[in-house]
Amino acid sequence: MFSRLAGHELSEMGLQQYRAWIEGISPPSDRQIEDFADYAASARSWYKHLPMDPPGEKFVFYIDPHAGTDRLINAAGKVFVRPRTEETEPFHYAWMTTPEYRRRFGHLAFACAQGSALFTDEFLNGEPVLVDRNSLRPELQLSSDTTMRPPHEVIEAGSCRLTALVHPNIETSFVKRWFDTNNLKANEFIGIGSWLVQQIQKERATLRQDMIDAMRRMRHVAFPAFGQSG
Repeated sequence: MFSRLAGHELSEMGLQQYRAWIEGISPPSDRQIEDFADYAASARSWYKHLPMDPPGEKFVFYIDPHAGTDRLINAAGKVFVRPRTEETEPFHYAWMTTPEYRRRFGHLAFACAQGSALFTDEFLNGEPVLVDRNSLRPELQLSSDTTMRPPHEVIEAGSCRLTALVHPNIETSFVKRWFDTNNLKANEFIGIGSWLVQQIQKERATLRQDMIDAMRRMRHVAFPAFGQSG
């Protein structure tokens, strides 16, 4: 488990092998991509983990056949993939069942090294388990003891950089911090505060589009026949 937490080096899957591995998966629709951008923006408390200023931190979007499932990692480092059902214990506010995840997002997944590893109080064969470790970096689980990283072509196409302003709840904390730093009073919010909120919303829209563009680029690399007629 601790070797996985340390982020040991993974072998890279070749692009053709990756395409063959996801061959039975439908490419994400434009709507699923847009919905996933909104999901990724709020899936972690990015205002705690990401810098406010550009260029921000790297996010990677990719296709994972196991997207939307639980990955249970025991002390020996073996991974067990488990679908999320109505009977599964939720472990995070962004949690949802596997069927709901697949309906909304297909097999889209994201990774950011500035996130936080998620643990549960579950035990697997008497040992504590780690859940969703791969949200910190892009990983593909081929078997219980074989993990690879996606092809570099997929990672490069599916990458963008995001700041803390991507999170939908950043306005309140950012504006309050700015007012406190500049010793301004609440009654001064109407002018300056409203302007700040507008600028934050504009930047968030730009960051959202950056995520969408990255996923569309990645889709083209992962599914080269997507959008072709005949």
